[in-house]
Amino acid sequence: MSSIVPVRRYRPDAFDAVRRIWLECGWIESSDEHKAGLRHFLDGGSGWVAEANGAVEALAYGAPAVARHTGSDLPAQHVAAVTAGRPARGRGLAGATTARLIAEGADDGAVLSFLGIFDQGYYDKLGYGTGNYFRFATIDPRSLTVPPPSRVPLRLSKDDAARMIAARTSRMRVHGALTSLPEGLLRAEWSWTEGGFGLGFEDDQGRLTHHLFAKAKGEEGPYHVKWFCFDTYDQLLELLGVVASWRDQVMGVRMYDPPGLQLQDLVRMPLRGLWQRRGSDFAQRPESFAWWQVRVLDVPRFVASIEALEDVAFVVELDDPITPRLASIEGSAPSWTGVGGSWVVTLGSPSHAERGDLPGLPRLRASVGAFSRLLYGVATAQALSVTDALRADPDLLASIDRALRLPAPNIDWDL
Repeated sequence: MSSIVPVRRYRPDAFDAVRRIWLECGWIESSDEHKAGLRHFLDGGSGWVAEANGAVEALAYGAPAVARHTGSDLPAQHVAAVTAGRPARGRGLAGATTARLIAEGADDGAVLSFLGIFDQGYYDKLGYGTGNYFRFATIDPRSLTVPPPSRVPLRLSKDDAARMIAARTSRMRVHGALTSLPEGLLRAEWSWTEGGFGLGFEDDQGRLTHHLFAKAKGEEGPYHVKWFCFDTYDQLLELLGVVASWRDQVMGVRMYDPPGLQLQDLVRMPLRGLWQRRGSDFAQRPESFAWWQVRVLDVPRFVASIEALEDVAFVVELDDPITPRLASIEGSAPSWTGVGGSWVVTLGSPSHAERGDLPGLPRLRASVGAFSRLLYGVATAQALSVTDALRADPDLLASIDRALRLPAPNIDWDL
């Protein structure tokens, strides 16, 4: 295998090759609906491809996004798909196209990059760090303590994609929330979701204010609510009331904990339901997964978005594994080559960071992934010093943790 991987931008003439790869990965089916969904998806962003034996065999595709970090909205990148055809697996093509895509996002001004993972470890090699847990449970609609809504919800279709994206962009967002902006990605999700349906509500001006998107299964379920979108908790309760209204026929609905809430607080006798349905398709099965990752692309802007509770200054030596990966790519060279090296960081109000070194300051050594997790609130410095690539004197670790005290991020988006 050559150490140099030629990559180029995705162009529509590579569509058939990309579709073949996605069919091989099992991401889509051969139906016209799934083919149309892929076209919507590829219209929603930009990507990079690599060839093997004269044919496109790898694609990394991304879209612009916005990340809510404490009280700031930061421009971000959503790495929406990374795929490789069967002949190209294990050859470094997927990693090369992804590295080039990440660099493009940085050159375009993204501060952070996000992606969903098939498992932990692969994307660590590109500087990503694992996010925190996302909680799911299957709930019997009869057990919800919220009443059915007093008004009838509107039916939504993929033709309402622009309205749904507008609603999701302006939705209630807590720390860590991500918003992926292209309408095409939502249209694609709808095309690929068998039994998908949307229900929502408008205000007096006809603006879609809150809605849900769900996947039906059979006569009795379990259904799966893929997302809730709301501006206020009263609107969320109205959406949960829609779920409660399915109680006469549907025996189970899989849902995630909405931002800031625990579903168990709105369920009647949750532990009894857990034990009574154990082992069935409708078992409550509370589950938690850390299925998303984040990495920093712009250290000064990331640090500047933090208002720390105490002042602490230190030098961080960052190890960024993407730099040698970018050096092995042949083709259009990015101006951004990673964030590795020494940075002088001051946490306070305001916080700031700049490249360089300052003798006499305490020192922190970290991988980019671990540093990203720290400043996004996924884990404390002291915890990361045990479980991840982050090392410093115990006094500095404790000082950083006292200064940050960030809430746990809630990404509130299916990557």
